Amino acid sequence: MEETLTSKKDIRELFASGKRVTNPPLTVIYRGNGLDKNRFLYCPERSVGKAVRRNRIRRRLRAAVAETAGFFPKGFDIAILAKPGLFEKDHTELLACLGLLARRLK
Repeated sequence: MEETLTSKKDIRELFASGKRVTNPPLTVIYRGNGLDKNRFLYCPERSVGKAVRRNRIRRRLRAAVAETAGFFPKGFDIAILAKPGLFEKDHTELLACLGLLARRLK
């Protein structure tokens, strides 16, 4: 089970100094955290839709991360930004996109 990034200070530092990797419709921002585990943050853009739709994207991302957890290197804070095109992707395409991004983290 992965952890969720909740500290406002850590989130601010992640967005300020994190590295970005993009594979539309997802963007991953990552930064080392000095721990032996990853902490995730799921961020659908407001342009994705209303709260119900954004929450559904969060749930889909959380499930996809649980399935692809082995691809992510340990010791990172990771923010996954979702663009509107994600809603049209099925689960298999989402897993492929997320797996590709996970392998590009350094």
